[in-house]
This record gives sequence, C-alpha cells and structure tokens, in this order.
Amino acid sequence: MTRAVRGVFGGVAIVGLVALVAACEEQSPTSSDPDGVPVEVQTVELEIPWSEFGQRIESFGGFGSASRIGEVVVAKDLGGILDSRALIRFDTFPAGVAVRNAEGLLVTDTVITIRSGRLIALADTSAADSLTTWTFAAGVLDQPWDVVSADWESAIDSVGQRVAWDEPGAGPVRSLGQVTADVGASGDSIVFDLDDVTLAEWADSVGSERTARIDLVSSDERVDIRSLTLRLEIGSSVAPDTTVFRDVSAVARTFIYTPEPEAPEGVVRVGGSPSWRTVLGLDVPEVLNGPAALCELAGCPVELTSESLSRASLVLRSRATLPAAFQPVDSVLLDVRPVLAPGALPRSPLGSSLVGEAALGADAFGSAAGQPFEIPITTFVRRILDAEEGGTPPPTNLALLSLVEPLDISFAEFDGPGDPGAPVLRLLVTVTDAVRYR
Repeated sequence: MTRAVRGVFGGVAIVGLVALVAACEEQSPTSSDPDGVPVEVQTVELEIPWSEFGQRIESFGGFGSASRIGEVVVAKDLGGILDSRALIRFDTFPAGVAVRNAEGLLVTDTVITIRSGRLIALADTSAADSLTTWTFAAGVLDQPWDVVSADWESAIDSVGQRVAWDEPGAGPVRSLGQVTADVGASGDSIVFDLDDVTLAEWADSVGSERTARIDLVSSDERVDIRSLTLRLEIGSSVAPDTTVFRDVSAVARTFIYTPEPEAPEGVVRVGGSPSWRTVLGLDVPEVLNGPAALCELAGCPVELTSESLSRASLVLRSRATLPAAFQPVDSVLLDVRPVLAPGALPRSPLGSSLVGEAALGADAFGSAAGQPFEIPITTFVRRILDAEEGGTPPPTNLALLSLVEPLDISFAEFDGPGDPGAPVLRLLVTVTDAVRYR
C-alpha cells in the first residue's frame, strides 16, 4: 500500500516538518548501494506537527466508580469550587460475643448490650505538618443508596432506576456532631461518638441502613480518608464485669462531589472519577517529500518503510488542570494502548500496553506545566507501514488512560491541536546519501 502524506511536504507545505536534525548518530561511509557504489548512511530526526498526521482527538468519560478508589475524599470549597462528602455503610452488629463464664469456660453470649460505639476514621496525613487541624462533621443517613452509581444528585443512578437524594449531596442527615482533628496531638484519628438512638437503630439488622456521611468543615481543604471502622463496646450478661470491644467494618464506601468537571474540548484528558480516556487517531505518512535538507540528503520523494524507521514516538505536552481543585496531588500513572475496534468506542477492547507504566509528577499539571510526555510507538507505526492492501487493517488509534481507573478525583490534561504544545510525531529515519553518488 502506497499513500502520500496529506499536505505534509512538497509543493503543499514544507512546514509539515518543523524540525529536522541531520544528526550523524549512525554513519557508515563504506556502505554500498545495489550497484556497489559506496554511500553514506545517516539517521535523521523529524518532528511532524499534529495538523499533518492527526485524524482525531476524542475524550470519553464514565470509566470506573469512586467506590473503587482506595481512599475516600472529603473537601470543602476547595479552590473556591469543590465540595466532596464521604458515604459509609457498615456491616451488621455482632449477635453475640465470646466470654468466659463463672467456671472459666469460654462460651458465646447472645444476650449482649451495646454500651457505646465510636466511628473511627483515619486520615492520610503524609502531606500535613504537625500544626495542621481539620474540622469534620458526621451524620446518620437513612436513605438507601447504591455504592457504585451514587453521585451528588442521585442516590441510585443505575440502568432502569434513578432515585434522587431527598436533598442534593446525600441529605438530610441526623447530626453526630463535629470533631476537630489536631495532627500533632491526635495523629490521623478522627473519632465520632454514636448516640444511643443511633446505636439502637443500627443494631436492628433489618430496618437500618447503618450509613454515615462525613463532611469536611474546614474551608478550602481536601483530606483523603484511608479507613473507616465502627468500634463497639459490648456488655455481657454471662460476665457482667467483662467489657468486649468489637470492630464493625465498612461494607460499602464511596464519595460524592460537586461540581462535575465539564467535558473537555480540544484537549487530551485522562483520569478523574469516574475516569476519562482520550483516543488519538494517527494518519502516518508513508512518503516524505521534504523538507529541503532531507531531499538534498536522500532525494525526494523518500519512502518511509518499516526498515528505514528506526524509532517513532508521539510527544504530548502537559498543561495545568483547570479548575485547579482537580489538579493532581500525587504522581499521575499513565498507560497507552491501541484501540482494536474504533467502531465500538467508547467501550472498544484495547491492545497491549505500549508503555507498561509511565508516571509524571503532579506539578506537571500545575506549576511545572509544559513537560513532555513521549510515547514510544515504533512497533505500532511499523505495523501500519507493513499493512498489505486488502489485508486486515492494523490499529491506527491510540487510547491514553490512567493506569488505574479511577485512581483519584483529580485528572490530567495535555495540549490539544490548537495549543502551543500540540501533539508531535517524532520519527528517527535511516536514509542514504543518494544524491552525492549519482
């Protein structure tokens, strides 16, 4: 299959190559052409702008659920815009406890009394100093909700069923009070005492949701909560002087937030919760008709073949995530995979990873925006160049996604076609100095 590049070189536009580095990385002055004439072999690096090879940039959202993230996020007016609340559903209370009776035998007592209960949350304090204080509020939520589909507006938003919250943001709740956590004094612990009414309701395994909502009261802050447990103090009828402590684990947890970020336009976005992916379609040139430096060296047109292609990569430039409340707070882990069935997007199956695992620091999407992200696609491009007429067409679309979907509420973006850091196709091509020996 022979296909000329669309308006890249020649009389249409020499600007198709914005950079040509005639780098003599590999030279072999004793090489020969088929007639036995010695020629010089060189590798040249070409950078082709998106306008000359890009077919599509399209972002798709909705991958994964906040419930799959290892931590729950609470925030209050973060960046002047973002509120996030945690929802936790606890397991049933124990029906009995093991105690020693008057004879010293270990028995199961099923006539027990729940004396007290405490909701214990552990915050991620790795980025906080000892002077940090946060104020949290907790409340009891009675409305049923779905851990996978719940969001700020809906308690349930699954196929065939949508139920709105009685109040947006998972409300109303019955207050369990406020607690101020002092990192220097209490470490990562956030503790709420449960009242007698709540203990009695939650002990009823049939009629209770056993759901708590945790809010952050401190303004312009974000806190990640690593674990949530309910600790019960239980009295025994068999051994009245014995107190038993039992932990009740969370069986469902997630977070809901507002506002949801708007759909991206003309940029590359990955991550978020639910996650975004971006598909980039490539129209790889097979014939090069410039610029002049390449033609002088090899004589144009120059056919780009899998044998002459030494390396190919797609270069993206990071941009600051906006709104700033959604900027990454930790390294962004990225993956790139071929799209195997473009017609089935956004749920197309994907091929094997082209990068394995790639990471960019959080500052690449904030204070240090503009950092390059180079995606190695040599094998991907060679398969396109080797495709036979009438055969099965190879993938020409790439999906850029988060390595874990979702990983965090934050998302990462890269410049699109209309930006200064628009994607670039970088090629390292091996050519011969054919002109000199004609």
